[in-house]
Amino acid sequence: MVSITELRRPAELCAFRGAWSDLWQRCPNATPFSSPEWLLPWTRHLYGGGEIWSLAAWDGGRLTGFAPLFLHGAARKQISFLGAGVTDYLDFLLEGAMDGQTSKAAAEALCNFILRSAGGWDRCELVDIPPDSVLLAVDFPAARLPSSICPVVELPSSIAALEAKLSPKFRHNLRNSMNRARDAGIEFAMPAPGEDSEFLEALFRLHEARWRSRGETGVLASAEIQDFLREALSGFGDRGWLRFAGLRHLGVLHAVVCIFCARRRWLYYLGGFDEHLARFGPGNLLLRFAMEQAIEEGAREFDFLRNGEAYKYRWGAKDRVSTRLVLPPENSAESSALVR
Repeated sequence: MVSITELRRPAELCAFRGAWSDLWQRCPNATPFSSPEWLLPWTRHLYGGGEIWSLAAWDGGRLTGFAPLFLHGAARKQISFLGAGVTDYLDFLLEGAMDGQTSKAAAEALCNFILRSAGGWDRCELVDIPPDSVLLAVDFPAARLPSSICPVVELPSSIAALEAKLSPKFRHNLRNSMNRARDAGIEFAMPAPGEDSEFLEALFRLHEARWRSRGETGVLASAEIQDFLREALSGFGDRGWLRFAGLRHLGVLHAVVCIFCARRRWLYYLGGFDEHLARFGPGNLLLRFAMEQAIEEGAREFDFLRNGEAYKYRWGAKDRVSTRLVLPPENSAESSALVR
C-alpha cells in the first residue's frame, strides 16, 4: 500500500535531501534536472513565491516516488514543477524501469493524491515531461500536449563514424575551421579538478557580452541566475555530472560550453564565445570536441535540450518531443486529447 506525505516548506525539502538523492540513484531514467543538486538551489535563488507542495510516495517505509511541485498564483492556484523556467526536462522521480510495478504504483498514488486535493488548486500544468517518463503511462485525466522539442544526436562508437554521417559541405567547413584555429594558436581546453569556476565565470562574461552587443540582456544577466548556477553546478561537479569545454588563446578563455552528463547521456546546456572568434566557427569546434569527449567516455547520446535551432540538425540530431499535462483542459481541442 503506497502512502503519500507532503513537504510544505523549503526547510522540509532540505531535510529530505538524503532520501531524495538515494531515490534519484534508483531511477534509471532520471536526469540531473530532477536531483536535489539542481532543484534545491532553484528554491533558494529563483523561487518567485508561492507554496511548496512536493509529494513523497512510500511503500512499506521505502521511498518509491517523489513529485517536486509547488503552488503559485493569487486568485487561481496552479500546480507546477519546481525548477520551472530554467529546466529542460521535468518529471516525477519514480523508482524502477518503465514497466516496473513499483514505479507504476507510486506514479498512480501521486496522481490520485493530486486529484483528491483538487479543492486546493485550480489548475495543474506539468511541462517538459520526457517521453520515457513513467508518469505518461498513468491513467491521469489530463490533456496530453506537446511541450518542447529537444534535438538529440545518437552517438556512434567513434568521432570518425559521427563525422562520416555529416553532410560533405559541413564536414569540409568543420575541418577548415579546425585548421584555421590551430594555425591561429587557439587551443581546446577542459578544466582540471577544482578549475570549474574559471570556466563558469568565463561563460557568464562571454554570454553577457554577446547579448549586450545586440542591445539585449541574455538569460545569464541576473545575479539570481548566476548565484543559482554557481551553487547547482558546484553540486553537479561533486557528483561528476559537469563538463566544461573551452577555447583558449594566449591563456585566455574566449569560448566556453557547459554540459551535464549522467547515465551515458550528455546534455548541452549553454555556451558563449567572443564575437571576434566567429570566423573560426567556435560553436561547431567546441561541439565536435565535446562529442568526441562524450564518445570516449562511453556516452550513447548528445542531447541539445530545448528548441530546434538549425545548427543542431547539422550534427544529425533527431527531435525528441516532451509532453505537457494540463488539468483541467483549457479548451475543447485539449479535451479531445485527454489521457484515457
